[in-house]
Amino acid sequence: MKQPAVDREHPTIRLPGITLRIECDFPALLDAILTAYGNSSSDLATAEVTLRACIQIEQLSVPEHVYRSVEHAIDRKDWHSEYIRHPRGAIVIFCVPDAPLIAYHNASENSIHLVAYRPDRSKLAAMPAVTCALNPILRDVLLEKEYYMLHAAGVQLSDDRGVLFIADNGGGKTTTAIQLTRNGARFLSDDLVILHRKAAGHWVAFAVRENLNLSPRTLNFYNMERPAPNIHEKSARAKHPIPPDQIFTAAEMCDQMSVRALCRVQLTGTQPELHLIRATDMLPSILRAHCFADRQRPGAGAFRRFAELSDQYTTLELITGDHPARIRIQDFDRSVA
Repeated sequence: MKQPAVDREHPTIRLPGITLRIECDFPALLDAILTAYGNSSSDLATAEVTLRACIQIEQLSVPEHVYRSVEHAIDRKDWHSEYIRHPRGAIVIFCVPDAPLIAYHNASENSIHLVAYRPDRSKLAAMPAVTCALNPILRDVLLEKEYYMLHAAGVQLSDDRGVLFIADNGGGKTTTAIQLTRNGARFLSDDLVILHRKAAGHWVAFAVRENLNLSPRTLNFYNMERPAPNIHEKSARAKHPIPPDQIFTAAEMCDQMSVRALCRVQLTGTQPELHLIRATDMLPSILRAHCFADRQRPGAGAFRRFAELSDQYTTLELITGDHPARIRIQDFDRSVA
């Protein structure tokens, strides 16, 4: 579904559970943030959180406790992410060589801060990498309000039956979601969802409508036009960001769905296989999907809630096989109650 026009004088991002009021005087960085998170159509009450974002070129200017936490990593020459727990609020550093992104939560001010440090060296502020720094902080803020961010894809089958697909990066979530949507499902998200347990006890998944990052293989299989290469691509195999509304019609997408099944995706085999697994076998995958940086652990109460989620709904495993077209929606229709 096409996102509404953004008010750049008073930019906001509305997610289930929170509304981010953005303060940023740097257009490239503001564009990166607004592109990374689509506004939710959820009618749930939200709490306001201020997101202050800036670019710093020379001396890094952050609170002393933040600097002490990240100084060991700001000059690293490799790609690296790290989550640091702190009594004043969590801290995240996401590095590409010599150009880190630093995010930290000021719990007392109810604010999140994002610093793109020395981005002139690689034009980092124009990259969607802002999510790598912000997602771990957003996860914590949402968790306080009993909303649960997951690294997962989702599609809605008939009768509002929602299936969440959980896998590591490159594990087949996006291709599975595209294939099922092309065969009659409705697309929720390919990488990021927010879960909320309603008072009646059922769980609802909300889309965080990011661009789809598609590999050349996926683009070729679905005969999609490959965007022009950009300076941020590290190799010819780099993934390409494609807005969902360039792939799906409005009727093929949904903004939220009732969860009915959880499916662990394994990118292996020659033929697709879909089978039931135990809830206890699904739980570790869900807990990993709830963590967005090195050293981040499942939040307080999350283990209990995710154990309830696994017990409440059908838990499946999909062996994808070696050809996406063999993944059939009929198999899910039979397996999801």
